[in-house]
Amino acid sequence: MKKIIKTIFLIFIFIVIFCPETIVARQDTKEVEQKLEQNVQSQLDKLDFSDAESVVEQLGIDVQGLFGSSSFSDKVEKVLNGDFIQDTNGFLNAFFKLLFEKILSLVPVLVSISVVAILCGLISQIKSGFVSDSTGQIVFFVCFSIIILLVITCATNLLNQTNQTIVLLKRQMNFAFPVLLTLMAGIGGVVSVKAYQPAVALLSGGIVEIVSNVILPMFIFSFVFSIVANLSKNVKLTKLTEFFKSATTTILVVTFTLFTAFLSIQGLTAGAFDSISIRAAKFATKSYVPILGGYLSDGFDLIMASSVLIKNSVGVAGLVLLVCTILSPIIQILSLSFGLKFVSAIIEPVTDEKITSFLYSVSKHLNMLIVAILAVSFMYFICIMLLIFTSNTFF
Repeated sequence: MKKIIKTIFLIFIFIVIFCPETIVARQDTKEVEQKLEQNVQSQLDKLDFSDAESVVEQLGIDVQGLFGSSSFSDKVEKVLNGDFIQDTNGFLNAFFKLLFEKILSLVPVLVSISVVAILCGLISQIKSGFVSDSTGQIVFFVCFSIIILLVITCATNLLNQTNQTIVLLKRQMNFAFPVLLTLMAGIGGVVSVKAYQPAVALLSGGIVEIVSNVILPMFIFSFVFSIVANLSKNVKLTKLTEFFKSATTTILVVTFTLFTAFLSIQGLTAGAFDSISIRAAKFATKSYVPILGGYLSDGFDLIMASSVLIKNSVGVAGLVLLVCTILSPIIQILSLSFGLKFVSAIIEPVTDEKITSFLYSVSKHLNMLIVAILAVSFMYFICIMLLIFTSNTFF
């Protein structure tokens, strides 16, 4: 009997001791989750995404389909809730739709170039029996001029698209970086903010201006010299054309290397310093402030967690917007470049060498536009990623 009483007593003690703690722990977890959601929503409501919304609206319906939303703030909330992964199928459908649209839009131009080039080749082959040499040269010049006009029209459209894309990227930097730096400063990353500010200003100001005012004009000069060099064998501008191409690559490589090296060293060093400072402040608050120190430290952790969640969500949404912005022009440039190479390969047996050399040369020059877009995009991408990961080490 005594053993039974002892067993019942021990079971009662076990229930009294452990069950309430489990219930309280669950209640505390729910309360923390509710407080975190409230803090996240209150901070999110205070952020101004008006510039971001105007950029998303300017992208058009096709790119908005890639982005998965017509509103930047809605995309941020999807990232916060973890719902953005569900948009993968929609992204792939929008991507292939955009790809086929861009390819089909270039088919009429490529067919026209092929037809004119083939007619020019046929006329050149039969000119000895029916027309004089001077008439044949005039016909060739007219056909070549038509091909040049068609190619110039396409290249001009792509150049305008590239310039507009770089302007959109600059606008994205102008609204993304202030929000991210403000949120980082709000969680104590003051040193990191001071380290990133000059790099951000350099990227959104100096590097973008270099691409717009130096790289793109170099593409124009190189493109024009390529046309002139293919008009006549007596005009030799091949080396000058290659100089502009190599100069473009050198400028971008040097700029990219210096920027990424400076940004990485400064950002990671400052992030480590901020992490130590924040942890020291939390320890001092918890240890030396009587009674309320632990509550203040826990509240500080809650505010930091909500700010970091918002900052990372804004950063991820910005990266998705970046990818969606550059996909359309890159697809169109690659499609035209591949199309011109394909046409030059098909018409080579039946047409003049000048035409095939011109088309192949233009296809290689179009890669300069892709390099310009990718250079700005990749530096923007690295900057956003460092801003995301730097403050994650504060905990």
